[in-house]
Amino acid sequence: QLSLIQHLGCGSTHSFPLQKCHLQELDHERSALRHQQKQLQHQHGQLQADQAAKQTRLSELNDKCRDVQMLKFGQVIDVSLLDTIGIRNKGADELKETLKQQV
Repeated sequence: QLSLIQHLGCGSTHSFPLQKCHLQELDHERSALRHQQKQLQHQHGQLQADQAAKQTRLSELNDKCRDVQMLKFGQVIDVSLLDTIGIRNKGADELKETLKQQV
C-alpha cells in the first residue's frame, strides 16, 4: 500500500518529509490561485468595458427616442404612463362587459 506522501506524488517517506510535501502542495495551490486571480481580473476588465459600451449605446438610444418623440409629438412622452392608461382602460372594458352580461 502507498503511504499518503507517495500517494500525493511527493516521493518516498525517506526523501521528503511531510512538511515539504505540504509546502509543495501549498505552493502549487498558490500559483493556481494567482493564475485564477489574473483570469478574473482580465474578465472583470472586459465586463467593465462591455458595460461602458452598453451604457453609451443606451444613452444614444435614449437621445434618439427623445428626438423622435419631439419630432412626432412636439414633447417627450412618458411611455410607462401610457402603459398604465392602457391597462386601466382594459380593466374598465372588462368591467363593462361583465356588467352587460349580468343585466
